[in-house]
Amino acid sequence: MHNDPDLRRCLNKRVISFCPPYSEEVAKAQEWLLTGTGTVPSARALACTVDGYARHPGVEALCSWAWTQVPLLKTTPIELFSTQDLLDLLFFFNRADRFVENTWEAHENEIDTIVKAIARRIAERKVN
Repeated sequence: MHNDPDLRRCLNKRVISFCPPYSEEVAKAQEWLLTGTGTVPSARALACTVDGYARHPGVEALCSWAWTQVPLLKTTPIELFSTQDLLDLLFFFNRADRFVENTWEAHENEIDTIVKAIARRIAERKVN
């Protein structure tokens, strides 16, 4: 697991703000984001690599931000979203699913699109 004091890692001169990994699976997902080595992590593991509250303090702020972003996933090219924003959206879906059953399943298409976009960026080393 990472021992980086501020848990910020550079990805091609971009910074992703990671949270402390609570499991080996999340630590491996963070390593994959940094190095591209290994297999693409599960969407849930990617969701747990960041703390969406760090950039959107509090439940209300995160929800407000996320619910403005979700419709944009269908109308805006995915390339225009930062990797941090995509990870924060996965974090949001994961947290929301803990409190509202079937949130994750209801957004499987968006989640799949996000994971594929991140995987493509990692493969091409174009993380922004």
